[in-house]
Amino acid sequence: MMTPVSTDDSHPDRMVNVLRHTVTHRQDVAATNTVDRDEAHRIMTSRYKRHSLKCVSEAANFDFLHASAKVSVGSFNILRYGAGVEIDPGSFENFYMLEMPISGGTEISIGDRTLRANLRQATVLSPGQALNSFWYPDTTQMMLKIDRKAVTDRWMAHHGAVEGRWPLFEQTLDLTSSMGWRVKNLMLLLFEDLKKSIEDDQWTLQDETISTAIVDSLLAHFVAEGSTRLGGRQHQVLPHHIRLCTQYAEKNLQSELTMAKFAAIAGRSERSVFDGFRRFTQKTPMQYVLDLRLAKARQLLQESGLSVSDVARLVGCRHLGRFAGHYAERFGETPSQTIARAA
Repeated sequence: MMTPVSTDDSHPDRMVNVLRHTVTHRQDVAATNTVDRDEAHRIMTSRYKRHSLKCVSEAANFDFLHASAKVSVGSFNILRYGAGVEIDPGSFENFYMLEMPISGGTEISIGDRTLRANLRQATVLSPGQALNSFWYPDTTQMMLKIDRKAVTDRWMAHHGAVEGRWPLFEQTLDLTSSMGWRVKNLMLLLFEDLKKSIEDDQWTLQDETISTAIVDSLLAHFVAEGSTRLGGRQHQVLPHHIRLCTQYAEKNLQSELTMAKFAAIAGRSERSVFDGFRRFTQKTPMQYVLDLRLAKARQLLQESGLSVSDVARLVGCRHLGRFAGHYAERFGETPSQTIARAA
């Protein structure tokens, strides 16, 4: 029988104090605190993905706090901005995000829907869905970043799978429901373990059973509710003018691919092309092109024996440093490491 975790010792103020007085050099645990917005943006870009970040209220109260620990399904995180912020990450391609406020709340826009997370409701964000989020001032969240493969592996074990596709969940979880209560308490157990890991360098975070139980709970809940479907590249048929652009991009990665070029190929305005990409691929045209280039680069690095600079040139990435940064962000390793692993 699961025993509820007391939240008295999990108040965000306590985590703020832990972060402000802790410096950790462990490989599996990170703890960061800053009032510099540019530094906060750099940190979250390196740990998650490229995004835009701007303060929209109470900028003077900007107080970024992030604690993170590697877990078997991805990473468990505590994140706070202090001020009200707006974040536009585009879409998550390789991971899911379970976001659960322990103070404040958020609003997330996905298409024509607005999702709200607070102390009674969490959000579950799936790969391939373009989103924009607003964090109210004084918001602190528990967040479980779940690798897409971890979810598809569990899905395949129970339901089978279709190649190149993955589960898309209903995007909110009622924390007052029986399953919501269980997931919340499992997250609080990870929270307590993370705090122990930050405070004690000798503490070993034991997460595998807990984090896998969260993934299984989400799958079981949304399947039972009839609100799980499969997403992925086969999920939607592209309209003709967008398909013309994607086909051209796939065959001309070495070329300079611009909005003007896509508009000319599609015979539409740049705005129409941009909106079409966002609607039917959940990416901007340039995000789509970057994804193609990185995927092709990975294939070449693994199979061709070419140097990093030659591969970057072949896929149309003219700035080697930016190419390496995008690659590491996407695949979790440098291009040189990919070559070494393939040798």
